[in-house]
Amino acid sequence: GAGDSSGRVVIVNVRNGEVINEFDVESSGRVEHLKILESGGAVASLHADGHLVVWDLQRGGAMLFQARLDHGPYLGIAEVGGWLLVASSGDISVEAWQINTLRSRKQRHVQLFQQSEPTCWCSGVLKESTMVATGGKEGTLRVWRKVGSNTQPSLLFGHKKQILSICCSSWRIVTGGSDSVARGWDA
Repeated sequence: GAGDSSGRVVIVNVRNGEVINEFDVESSGRVEHLKILESGGAVASLHADGHLVVWDLQRGGAMLFQARLDHGPYLGIAEVGGWLLVASSGDISVEAWQINTLRSRKQRHVQLFQQSEPTCWCSGVLKESTMVATGGKEGTLRVWRKVGSNTQPSLLFGHKKQILSICCSSWRIVTGGSDSVARGWDA
């Protein structure tokens, strides 16, 4: 898929270049992040003005879900463990929606906060639970071990300056910081 500056999302067959679907959100600004949701047969688009839209591929591209987020800029969107995640550095949070509830009127939504402005983030499945990790300007790694619960994050210290990059797997988190150090953390 691809997004453009008008807010349009285009799904293309990479084998033959054929356009499969086009979606448009009027006055939503440029598409900043896209994610094909494997568990839900859908595409999520996050727009510069804070519109999060989920398009239902099983129903010909009908709009499945829409939320207006107010606190950009946004670090990205991801899918992990049946959750759609959006990270924001504007209000210092990661918001999560349980994907299998998006088609119902009772969507399950949680918001994870952290204490400092995140500079990067990642998500993954950790020992069969959904995990989110954020790196902050002050060099602290915060890890939520289960999205959807009211748990506080684990704080991991080891960088003297801000964390610039994070990579997650089911057993390890690797961070890189502006202190020219890469660190490996057991998840």
